[in-house]
Amino acid sequence: MSNYEYKSVHLGLDITEKESTKPSGIKKLEATIDNVINNMNDHGWEFHSQIELPLTIRPGCIGSLFSSGSTTKNLTVLVFRREIGDEMV
Repeated sequence: MSNYEYKSVHLGLDITEKESTKPSGIKKLEATIDNVINNMNDHGWEFHSQIELPLTIRPGCIGSLFSSGSTTKNLTVLVFRREIGDEMV
């Protein structure tokens, strides 16, 4: 049986909603994902899965003074794995 270690990487994208519907924005998104996956692969990590996590952002002191409510964003995390030897278990 193989043993694996896992690493998660936040997929931070700097793209506007308007850009996300244009071919140039889609290419930017694809290039970012390709770069992350290829970089991790170069370091021995295999792409395993993608997870979308809801992230609730609560206002700080100033925001709460101005009745700023919480906002929720999705955090995209790519999960990578690599096989580890028995001596590391």
